[in-house]
Amino acid sequence: MFKAITEKRGENFGIRRPTRLNEIAAIADVSEEDVISVIEKFREPGRSLLTPAHGTPLQARSMIDISHEILMRIWTRLKNWVDDEAEAVQMYLRLAEAAAQYQVGKAGLWRPPDLQLALNWQTKHKPTLVWGQRYHPAFERTVIFLEYSKKEFETEQRIKELEAKRKLRNARITAIVLGTATVISLMFLVYALVQRTQAVKAREAAVANEQKALVAEAEAKKNELEAKKQAEIARQQTEIARQQTAIAEENEALANAARADAVKSAEEAKRQEGIAVKNADAARKAQALAEKNEKFAQEQEAKAQAERYRAIAKAMAIKSKELGNNPEQEALIAQQAHNFNVKYKGYKYDNDIYNGLFSALANNNDPMTLSLEGHLKGQHALLKHA
Repeated sequence: MFKAITEKRGENFGIRRPTRLNEIAAIADVSEEDVISVIEKFREPGRSLLTPAHGTPLQARSMIDISHEILMRIWTRLKNWVDDEAEAVQMYLRLAEAAAQYQVGKAGLWRPPDLQLALNWQTKHKPTLVWGQRYHPAFERTVIFLEYSKKEFETEQRIKELEAKRKLRNARITAIVLGTATVISLMFLVYALVQRTQAVKAREAAVANEQKALVAEAEAKKNELEAKKQAEIARQQTEIARQQTAIAEENEALANAARADAVKSAEEAKRQEGIAVKNADAARKAQALAEKNEKFAQEQEAKAQAERYRAIAKAMAIKSKELGNNPEQEALIAQQAHNFNVKYKGYKYDNDIYNGLFSALANNNDPMTLSLEGHLKGQHALLKHA
């Protein structure tokens, strides 16, 4: 009641605002009898905070006012009420202006933190139609704008939650595929490294065998020379010389066999090295395939998202035609459906999208629909005749 009969002007300047009793009841959304019972408490003898004075009968059109403006300067609680009302009015006017801008397409719906502040304001002050029309005539439009902003934000949050869950699921699947491919690639790489290590060891063994063969060959020659010297010195030791010669020949055979083994080891080392190179190539190809699969998954995800938003656009267009009793909301939903269809590259001449737009224009009595009336009547007559 005191918020209704006072008003703040400037920073610290409050003035009286006499208000009819029935208007106060409508603002507070209570009965006139409840308002009268409160007023009587503040105009009893010895108080006289409100007018009309005590003893004057109160009626629905009685003008209620504070007895003097000095009360707004000395009564701290009243001053706080006046400040609280001024803040509520400021928020309401901001919200009403945003609703007007949104209606003509110059602003969007509210989002946090402005949306949360407006919802807190609505919960705290519980504004009524009569209260709102004291400060701005478009109260219903303002409330609808706030409710639609709330529903749109909640819908976006639900869509984001579902999208996040889907992305998380796809990311897990992609991670499993990539992890498997990585493990396989690492196994190929380890196998290639093992084969290469074995090839290096085989090559080293071949070199060592070749060196042993050379040493054995040199030893054989030395023994042969020694045998010749012994034959020259002591022909009597022919038997011994022949044995030495046989030993030398046997050593030479061993040297030849060692040389052949060295050649075979070198060839095996080359073959193992070739296998290692092939395995490394296979590992690189597997990694390239994994990267290709990841790119394909991302492309499919983008296509699925566009398809989903086009389906949402069609559903919104069809739903808008069911809101004929609310032309403004119907027009907003039909326009948003058209925007989604254009943004996500839907069929340019989609029947549902343009039926939604036409229905919204017709329900709002747009002049554009009048130019199509004759054409539609002609079509109906032609179909009836056929």
